[in-house]
Amino acid sequence: MKKAFLFVLSLCMLGAAYSQSTERYTVSGGILGAINASEFKVKGTNPTGVDYNFEAGWALGGWLNFPMGTRFSLERQVLYSSYGYQANTSTALLLNDGKIRYISVPLLLKLHAGEKIAITAGPQVDFFSSFEDNEHSSARTEDDFKQTSWSIFGGLELFPRGRVTIFGRYIHGISDMDVTGTFGEEINYRNMAIQAGLKLRLFGGAKPYLATTTPLPPAPLDTDGDGITDDVDKCPNEKGTAKYNGCPIPDSDKDGINDEEDKCPNEAGTAKYNGCPVPDSDKDGVNDELDKCPNEAGPASNNGVRKTKTGMTMVSMTKKTNAPMYRV
Repeated sequence: MKKAFLFVLSLCMLGAAYSQSTERYTVSGGILGAINASEFKVKGTNPTGVDYNFEAGWALGGWLNFPMGTRFSLERQVLYSSYGYQANTSTALLLNDGKIRYISVPLLLKLHAGEKIAITAGPQVDFFSSFEDNEHSSARTEDDFKQTSWSIFGGLELFPRGRVTIFGRYIHGISDMDVTGTFGEEINYRNMAIQAGLKLRLFGGAKPYLATTTPLPPAPLDTDGDGITDDVDKCPNEKGTAKYNGCPIPDSDKDGINDEEDKCPNEAGTAKYNGCPVPDSDKDGVNDELDKCPNEAGPASNNGVRKTKTGMTMVSMTKKTNAPMYRV
């Protein structure tokens, strides 16, 4: 148990060195449960043809996942596992009919092939905990079994970053569980298991890591709504155009007609005359719209009509004699 604790602690310390979160994922963890179908895979010369059947078992534990980018992650699991064994012979073997319980510590390297599936592989170390032998209980002791054994595994996970994950893996033992050689010197006993189960995520997962997220800069203001932001708008409180740096088109003579439409931009005028003043053709100071004689200079007091010396108002000239006609 002490070895198991030290091994798990070292894995957690290693994981902390790689536990920097990505923009999308944070460290996550939770609990899991699984069923095992296990057997001893007999290796060596095996002269008597010893073989084992798959037997049911179970596993319970917890897990921690450390993201290493969006496609890869590293996961530590600690399981209390029960493996079942059933031999096809009554000859005394390391274990004919019984169970071995382990503290199992798999280290998963995960390749995320999208949001729905991940491929897992890695090593597993099993620390011997206890055993049951239903046929030869008096002949077996804990010292007959390897106390620390190694395996490798590969498998798949469905919805690996979901709240609930479905997983399955094949575990291939590489350590001989018989340390004495008493139960068949020519036979090696190696654990084999197929495991399937569910993981429940209790914390962490797919969300931004707020401690390292850089806030987005505020959008630039456009107070007058003219499409030119305040930082470059020379008239931020008046709608304008880009040509005039956000200011309205100027009206130099303040006649209400902007300079681009005003034919006389430096003289106040009217819209009727395209921004120019009402004309005064005879230059008598009376504009043509008020001048009764727009082509002859006359006083404003007489509506622009010139007066003669006799006090008469010259209206027109005859066509034949050019003699002026007068009226009092």
